[in-house]
Amino acid sequence: MKSPQSSPEGKAPAETPMMAQYRERKAELPADVLLLFRLGDFYELFGEDAQTGAALLGLALTHRQGVPMCGIPVDSADGYIARLVQAGRRVAVCDQVETPKPGKLVRREITRVVSPGSLLDPASLRSKENNFCLALVAGRGRFGVAALDLGTGEFRAGELGGEAELADLLCRLRPSEIVIPEEAADSRRAQARSGELRALLEACGRSALTEHTKWAFSPEQASGLLLAHFGTKSLAAFDLTEASPALSAAGGLFHYLREELRQDLSHVRDIRPIRRSDLLVLDAVAQRTLELLSAAGRGKSLLEAIDRTLTPGGGRLLRQWLCEPLRDRSQIEARQEAIAYWMEEDRRRWELRELLANVRDLERLLARVAQGSATPREIGAIKESLKPLARIRELLPRSCRWERWRGNLEPQDDLVAEIERALVEDLPPSWRDGGIFRPGFDPALDALREAAEKGKQWLLAFERSERERTGLRSLKLRYHPVFGYLLEVARGQLSQVPADYVRRQTLANAERFTRPELQAMEEKILGAEGRAREYEKELFEALRRRLCERLPVLQRAARAVNEIDVVAALAELARERQYVRPEMVDDPVVEIAGGRHPVVEQALVGERFVPNDTYLDGRRARLAILTGPNMAGKSTYLRQIALICLLAHIGSFVPATRARIGVLDRIFTRIGASDDLASGQSTFLVEMQETANLLRHATERSLVILDEVGRGTSTFDGLSIAWAVAEELCDRNRCLTLFATHYHELAELANTRSAVRNLSMAVREIDGRAVYLRKVVEGVIDKSYGLQVARLAGLPERTIRRAAEVLSGLEAEEEDPASRAMEVRRRRRREEAEELPLFPGWDRPDAGEGDRAG
Repeated sequence: MKSPQSSPEGKAPAETPMMAQYRERKAELPADVLLLFRLGDFYELFGEDAQTGAALLGLALTHRQGVPMCGIPVDSADGYIARLVQAGRRVAVCDQVETPKPGKLVRREITRVVSPGSLLDPASLRSKENNFCLALVAGRGRFGVAALDLGTGEFRAGELGGEAELADLLCRLRPSEIVIPEEAADSRRAQARSGELRALLEACGRSALTEHTKWAFSPEQASGLLLAHFGTKSLAAFDLTEASPALSAAGGLFHYLREELRQDLSHVRDIRPIRRSDLLVLDAVAQRTLELLSAAGRGKSLLEAIDRTLTPGGGRLLRQWLCEPLRDRSQIEARQEAIAYWMEEDRRRWELRELLANVRDLERLLARVAQGSATPREIGAIKESLKPLARIRELLPRSCRWERWRGNLEPQDDLVAEIERALVEDLPPSWRDGGIFRPGFDPALDALREAAEKGKQWLLAFERSERERTGLRSLKLRYHPVFGYLLEVARGQLSQVPADYVRRQTLANAERFTRPELQAMEEKILGAEGRAREYEKELFEALRRRLCERLPVLQRAARAVNEIDVVAALAELARERQYVRPEMVDDPVVEIAGGRHPVVEQALVGERFVPNDTYLDGRRARLAILTGPNMAGKSTYLRQIALICLLAHIGSFVPATRARIGVLDRIFTRIGASDDLASGQSTFLVEMQETANLLRHATERSLVILDEVGRGTSTFDGLSIAWAVAEELCDRNRCLTLFATHYHELAELANTRSAVRNLSMAVREIDGRAVYLRKVVEGVIDKSYGLQVARLAGLPERTIRRAAEVLSGLEAEEEDPASRAMEVRRRRRREEAEELPLFPGWDRPDAGEGDRAG
C-alpha cells in the first residue's frame, strides 16, 4: 500500500478515520515539516515522514497495512524533536486535545511547530547562550532586522546600514534561524535579490534559512499584529516607525512564530531597539581575531576567561555585554560603581553568590510556563529560584543607584508558600505520572485517591481469599494495560480452576482469568485513578495560570537577578585577578600602566606574565610603530591593549595597575593571515580588504590594531603599502593606532611626524641566542632574529648555518655602491606609492589634513 501522502486519489485504500484525521493535519503544513501524531503514549510518524525520521533518529521502521511508521514516547519526545531539528528539519506536534472515550475518535490539533529558532528543550540549548530566531528585510541599501529568543522572551528590532553591519550583527547574535520574505516565483529581479541575500547569509554563518509568506512582512500587517499584541496605540515607544524595514522585520518574525510555528508569545512583553550608535562597534573581523566568544585550538576565549557568573541568565547577559560594549560614559561608570561596591564588600558578595548559586534559569523556566510546557519539576525549580529573592534584595544598598534593582526584586514569599503547600518534595518528571500534589492540599483529590487506595486494598484481600477458596497456591493478581486486573494461574494447576472463572488471556506457562466482582472493582479503581489524574492535571493547570498572572513581575525579577549576577561576577573576577577600575574620559587616549593580557595571564602555569605600559593620545602619540622578532610577544601585546579597552567599555575592571581610557567609537583589528578559500580569496586579498575597511571608517575616536600589514606580497610592494597605510592612519584618520611590523624602515616616520612613537620588544643576546624579555621599550629594533626562531622551530642545523652564511653576504652588500643604488630605487618607489591611490576607485574629495573618516 502506498503512504497516505502519495495516493493518486489523495486517499489511501481502506483508510481508517484516524488516518483520515492524520491526512487533514498533514495538509495544514508545508511539505518539508515532519508531523508527530499523538497515539496514546506515543507520537507516530507515517509514510515518508516515518522513513525520514527513522533514518535520522536510528529507529526501527515498521508497517501497518503497508504504511511505513515509527514512534517515539511522549514523555521523552523533546529530545527526539531536538535531534530532528538539529538535523535540519522542522517538526510539527499534533496532540490529543480532548479526553479519549471508548468508540469515539479523539480530536487532535497541531499545537506547535518546532524549528531551530523555536527550540525550547533545555537539554538541547546551551544555558549561557541565547537562541535567536532572526527576520531580515532588505530595502534600498538598508536592512530591517528583528531577533526574538523564544526561550527568554527577548525581542529586538532595528535598522542596519549595509552588508558589513549585517555581518557584524549576525556574528554578535549568532541566530540559529533566519527568516526572509518569500519572493514571487515569476519575479526575476526579486529572485536575484533573494539569491544575493542567501549568499550573504550563508557566508556569515550556518543559520537555517527559512522563507515565510511575503504579505506578513507588509507594514500594515506588521503594525496591526504588534499593536494588538502589546496593547498600545503606537509603536513609537519601541523605536519603530511606519513603513520602516525594522517594523516589517519585527511583524514578519512575530507572524512566523505565532501563526506558522503556532508558538505562544504571551511572555514577549517588550521590543528593545537595536541602535548601533549606542555601542562601541566591533566588526566581525575584530570579534573573530580577538577571540571574544570562541578561541582557536584549545585556548580559552575572552568570555571563558572572565565568566564568573553563577546563573544561566547571568552568563547570557555577560555574553551580550561583551559583544555590545557601551559608548555612553555615564552608563559605563554606573556599571563600574556597582562592581566597585561588590568588590569592596567581600562578605556581602560571598553571601550574595551563595544565594545566586541556588537560582535556576528563571527566564527560560518562565517562558515554558507561559507556553504551557513546564513540567512539575520545572515549577519546583521556579519555587526554589524565587526563595532567595527577598534576601538578595536585602543585600542591595539602600540608595537611588540601586533603586531600580530593588524595585524589580519584589519578594514572592506568598507564591513560594503556595507552591510549597501544593507540591510534593520529590516531583515526578510529568503530570501524567500523578502524585504531584501533597495529601491534604485538595479534599476532592484526596477523596479520589482514597477511593483508588481502598480499591487496591480490596484487591489484595480478594487475592488472598481466592487463593484460600480455590486452593490454587500459584494464583496471583496481575494487571495488564489492555485486559485490566486478572487472576493468573500456572499451567500445572489449570485442572483446579473453578467453573466461575472466565478465561481472558493465555500465556506460555499460565492462563489469566477474571470474575464479575473483580471486573466491577476494576472499573471503580481505574475510574478513580483516571479521575484523580485528570483532576491533578486541572489543579496543575490552575497553578500554571497563577504563575502566568505574575509573569511580568517574575520576568523583571529574573532580569534583575541576571544583572546582579554579572556585576557580582565581575567584582569576583577583579578581586581574584587584581584588576583595577579604569578612569573613563572623553578625550581620545589609551594610558595603561602594567597592562596584562586577560586570557594569556590565566593560561600561564609556573610563569609570571610580564606586564607592559601603553600610551596613545590624539596629539603626541597617535601612531606607535612596534618592531621586534617573531615570538617576542608583539601579537599578545596588541591584543592585550584591545581587550583592556573592550573590558573598560563593558564597565568591567581591567588587568592593569592603572588605566585611563577615552571613550572609543570602534576597535579595528588586522591581525594574522587567513584565506577565504570558499570565495577564492587569497591571504593578501583578505588582508587588503580588511585594511581598506578600517581606512574607510576609522575616526580619531577609534582604536586600530595592525599586525604585519603588507607581508603577503613582495618586499618593496609590502613596504610601500605598509608605509602608505601608516601615514594615512596618522595624518588622515588621526586614530589611535598600534602598528606591529617587520619593516624596520617604518621607524623613519617618527623623524617626520611628532605624533609617531617607536616601540620595540626587548631582546637580549646570550651566547649567540636570543632571549625574549616580553617587555615593550622605547626605540626601534633592527634585527629580526629569524635564525633563532628557525632553530627553535627545529630546522636542521646545517640549514641554519647555510642561512647564516647567506645573511652575512646580504648584510655586507648594504655597504657597497650597488646597495646605495638600491636604496635610491627604493625611495623612488616610496614616492610613487605616495602619489598613486592605494585602493583604486576610492577617493574622498572631502578629506584633507585633519579630516575625520566617517
